[in-house]
Amino acid sequence: MKVKSLFEKQLLLYILTIFFSVILLGGVLSAVYTHYYMEEAQDELIEQGRKISEEYTIASKTGDLTNLSYELQVLEDYMGASILLMNTDGILVMTSPGISKILAPM
Repeated sequence: MKVKSLFEKQLLLYILTIFFSVILLGGVLSAVYTHYYMEEAQDELIEQGRKISEEYTIASKTGDLTNLSYELQVLEDYMGASILLMNTDGILVMTSPGISKILAPM
């Protein structure tokens, strides 16, 4: 393709400039959004981990696992995260409801 006139050259230059600007802007916005989303998700998981820890402490003292089980269910539903609670010997103590189905023997 041979560009003949000055108008065609300038039009091609404008189109290429706009195209690369949109690609660059899209990449930058995507990176910023991904960073923001990941930071928010990380903060939320840390906060939920604190709640689980508090409920586990209470459950270990009282023997009532109702609130702990509820918190695990909420975390799984809200964040899409599954939890495995293990004791210091590495024995599985409790799991969130969704992961229990995966770990169940067939």
